[in-house]
Amino acid sequence: MRGIRTTRRSVCPVLLVLAFLLQGCGGASREGAKRASLVSIPVPDLVSATDEVREQLRAQQNELDRLLEGDLSSAELVEAFGDLGLLYITYSFLDAAEVCFANAERLVPEDHRWPYLLGYIFEIQGRLEEAERVLVRAAGLDPADAPTLIRLGRVRLEQGRYEEARAHFEGVLAIDSGSAAGIDGLGKAAAGLGDHSGAVEYFERALELQPTASSVHYALGLAYRRLGDLELARKNLDEGGDGAVLFVDPLLQPVAQLGRSAELYLVRGAQAFAIERWEEAAAHYREALAIEPENFTTYKALGFCLQKLGDLDGAIDLLFEAIQTGASTDPARDRLEHSEIYRILGGLTALQGRAGKATELFQTSLELNPDRPDVLSKLANALSRQGRFEEALPHYNRALELIPDHTEFLVQRATALTNLRRSREALSDFRRAVELEPENALVRQQFAEVLEFLGDDGAARREREAAIRLAKQGGGQVDILFREALALVRRGELEPAVGKFGEILEIEPGHTDARFQLASVLGHQGHLDQALAEFEQVISEAPLLRSARRAEITILLLQGRYGDARVRLNRALEALPRDRQLAMAFVHLLAAAPDARVRDGRLALEVAQRIYAAGPADPQVVETLAMAYAEAGQVAKAVELQRQLLEQVSAAGNGGLVNRVKLRLAAYEQGSAWRATSPREIIEANLAADAAGNAEPGSMSGT
Repeated sequence: MRGIRTTRRSVCPVLLVLAFLLQGCGGASREGAKRASLVSIPVPDLVSATDEVREQLRAQQNELDRLLEGDLSSAELVEAFGDLGLLYITYSFLDAAEVCFANAERLVPEDHRWPYLLGYIFEIQGRLEEAERVLVRAAGLDPADAPTLIRLGRVRLEQGRYEEARAHFEGVLAIDSGSAAGIDGLGKAAAGLGDHSGAVEYFERALELQPTASSVHYALGLAYRRLGDLELARKNLDEGGDGAVLFVDPLLQPVAQLGRSAELYLVRGAQAFAIERWEEAAAHYREALAIEPENFTTYKALGFCLQKLGDLDGAIDLLFEAIQTGASTDPARDRLEHSEIYRILGGLTALQGRAGKATELFQTSLELNPDRPDVLSKLANALSRQGRFEEALPHYNRALELIPDHTEFLVQRATALTNLRRSREALSDFRRAVELEPENALVRQQFAEVLEFLGDDGAARREREAAIRLAKQGGGQVDILFREALALVRRGELEPAVGKFGEILEIEPGHTDARFQLASVLGHQGHLDQALAEFEQVISEAPLLRSARRAEITILLLQGRYGDARVRLNRALEALPRDRQLAMAFVHLLAAAPDARVRDGRLALEVAQRIYAAGPADPQVVETLAMAYAEAGQVAKAVELQRQLLEQVSAAGNGGLVNRVKLRLAAYEQGSAWRATSPREIIEANLAADAAGNAEPGSMSGT
């Protein structure tokens, strides 16, 4: 096959549909039969494809269309089907690729390439019987083709036909004695036949040839386990991963060559994102960004992946980088892209509870692109979370001017009006929202909460009953239960809230937010062991959720389990290496824990210096560094830093902080490190939650 063409013409895709019948004259019955045997190529879904992908497909399709007008016996036509099929494989449009190769095989049935490529498609789709059928045909046409034997052997393994698989892999080694794929296949066949000693030998040889094939470690570990060598089994199982055994595949080489295009990685990333394989999607987007570091689309896509993975800091850093690095040839477009990125940044900082910073970012977005209703709404919400309802109201008003009768905006404005005690206007907005969407259970539930807040218990009960009825009918019951549970928590009714969160988890065990809230309530009730178990479950489901990590550490400290807290902090920092608050908690524990076995001045100073160097050097960072210096035996430096800090906080007039700084300075001036006398001192100094963005006491929190 020839190389895949990558013509870059700005055209819209018109996908190929083959003619089934040729109307003509002059005894062309064989030609007509050939045309009638060809199958139309299905139309792929190109929604997530980039313009360049569409252009590549269109160019190759145009070439095929041109050749179809001529002689069907043309070798060029067959190659064009092959080229288009490989292009479809490259972008994972496998149904279309299958038809391309099937058509090529109809035109030239004696060419082993086409059943081989069909076998590849069927194999990766798990269509084993079909894969076996076409690969057997390919092997018959070219018995000395090692890739065909490897794929056929792997299919036999999947079918549990180990003797036949072994014969194929032995055939591979007869062609290439150093084939890691052939040796690995013999290992799997041996394991399937119960020859675990032979399997170990093969797997060890495969790893010598391809040390990066971490999947072999897993198979090797299982073989050792069955032989009773638990130590080697554990070692290899720990080293097991997703690294596949690779082999040279000339027929798929064009796919590998195109595989370094940014467009391919964008398509693969979108496909992985669509099925919620966030890590895989992020890896593809990083590859795309490495090739085209100025692409705004890639920055945003990767940012969303990092958000899904819980790495909000990473997403925020990446998007600020996009503002500095991303560019196009159109300044007006760049301005709109920057506005969009500031909008996304505002949303991410809001998720972190930094409503003040989110407000600034949304305002910047609107400066670049005024009158965006969604950004106006988000800015208003950020202001509302800070209790700045009067400032929020004009933005809600403007959003509703731009999109009148927008249900969500009406509910948000009604909530702000409720907090401003403008109940008549609030009720008017809610009634309009219910009128617009009478079957919306969530709107009914929010209306019930406002009515209850305003003291109209009867109307609140009726709306809540309607919400529950609608949720049961429409499948939104969990959302309603979750809001009810949060309302119980706000009212201080913790025991009923525990029951409600438990009810949610019975329906949806993977509801991480409900489990987190349940753990928090249990902690407030003093059920620390239960709370810890729930937080551990949350962390297993969402390892990058910083709030769960901090809560877990807090409980361990409250229980006086300083050693366990150190271990968990270390794990948390491995998962969230840029979390400054966790890092400071680690330093505080290493420098000031009441348990001498936990303290480590050298490590505390190493971590504290990294925090200080990363900046900014706010009072908490400076105090943490001084604490580490004192525990590391460098008390003079601790005294110097603490005195500077005392001047700074005294000038700021923070009385509580001044007293704390003086207390620790006194210890340093006496030549000793400061020691916490209770877990709460460590918690208050290092794990105190950032209160920025919390709603004022007594306010509604519907936004």
